Amino acid sequence: EKKEIATNKKISEILGVKAASVSEMLKKLVEEGEVYTENKSILLTETGKMRARALLTKHRLWELFLVEYLGYSWQDVHEDAKALEYVTSNGLKDRLNEFLNKPMHCPHGNEIYENHPETDKLKKLSEVSKGISCRLHKVEDDRDLIEYLEEKKIALGDEFVVKDIDDFDDSILVSSASEDKHIAGKAAVRMMVEII
Repeated sequence: EKKEIATNKKISEILGVKAASVSEMLKKLVEEGEVYTENKSILLTETGKMRARALLTKHRLWELFLVEYLGYSWQDVHEDAKALEYVTSNGLKDRLNEFLNKPMHCPHGNEIYENHPETDKLKKLSEVSKGISCRLHKVEDDRDLIEYLEEKKIALGDEFVVKDIDDFDDSILVSSASEDKHIAGKAAVRMMVEII
């Protein structure tokens, strides 16, 4: 979902498996019509996108359940939700979705596709100009980023104005109702906001 180009090497590094194993699995996925290759890149077919979104829906529903009902913090929830998504039948997913009142977003602000098929018009915080007001809508599901934002006391739904952008390190100074905060450039590119 990060809109990066997938290659055998990147997949091998992310999963921590040998490139030969990735090649073997990709061959199977091509045969099943889930992916195709183009210029050494691996891309999802429409069928592959539908299956990926179905799996992400299960994952995000479990994240929300674990945070809202079992008291998980939003940075600790990923691994357990990942384990649960693979053993969740469509029937259980439907019941969980109903129980949670068909939520629009997971705790990280990512869409639950089944309940929110249209992707919002969002921008990276790093792309917002000085003087513009915005609301934090979602962040990458990354433990280090989430811990960084919690330390800064920045949460989903927070509204702020971009006051300054440092040309040297791309850090951003934002002003909220309570205080000014500096956000590192490498965090700002992973924070999605809506202009308000």
